[in-house]
Parts: sequence; structure tokens; C-alpha cells
Amino acid sequence: MGTPQHQMLAGHTVDGGGLVRTLTLREGLWFHNGTPVLAREVVASLRPWSTRDAMGDALTPATDELSARDGKTLVFRLKRPFPTLPAARAKPTSLIPAIMPERLASWPTEKSLAEAVGSRPFRFVTDERVSAVPIVSATFERCVRLTARP
Repeated sequence: MGTPQHQMLAGHTVDGGGLVRTLTLREGLWFHNGTPVLAREVVASLRPWSTRDAMGDALTPATDELSARDGKTLVFRLKRPFPTLPAARAKPTSLIPAIMPERLASWPTEKSLAEAVGSRPFRFVTDERVSAVPIVSATFERCVRLTARP
């Protein structure tokens, strides 16, 4: 696995001997329904993910608090260093930590979501969905594009 590249973050800091990780969201992040991505929604999205994913399950006991400081900043306060935190958030397997609006992230995990609203470069085209046919997606024009990094 390569080095994780932040797609939704403008930057991050690590303080307190690795116990406090402050993440700052990039400007211009939008959900497919036209609402801005806020830190509280990232926090809300990571909670159900951590109950279903092995990496999230390992992160939970190491986390003292996960909170949104403001609209663009979230803070992980850890009980012990968790050096694989960036990899946990960037993992390429099927249980990715998908970021969705808070109202959907708080949906009961045993029920299917009522709608598909995300923040990824492609949006699910609901009205073209046909059972047993590949999923239709379209480019999400408001997605912040990554620039090449040295």
C-alpha cells in the first residue's frame, strides 16, 4: 500500500506526543446535494464506520474523543499513539470511511440508506438505476480536484 494522500484535507497537525491530531478540511468541499461538507459531518460519518470496519474497531479504543472544533476543523484526541490513523482513513477496501451528510451518517446501521448523497468525485445517478445492471455514476463537477504533489 502506498502513502495516503489527503483528498479532503488542507492540512493536519500532530501534537501532544502524537495524541492530538487536528485535521483541517479543504475549502470548496460539497455534497452531491449542494450543501457544504462540514467537520461535524465527517465526525458523524466516522462513527458508524468504526463499528463496522476492523481498522475502525482498532481505532475506537485508542480514541478518547473525536470532535468538530468548528465547520472546517476536526480533532482526534487519542488515549495512546495510533500511527496508522492516516492509513485507517484512506484504506482502499470496501468499507471505506465514506463521508456523508450528518443526517444520513446517523441513520441506523442495520437499515439501508434512504438516499445516496456523498462527496466523492462521482455521484450515484439514482434515477438511472436498474436492478442487476452496473451502477450509473456521473462526474461531480463541484468536487475539489487534487493537484499533483512533488
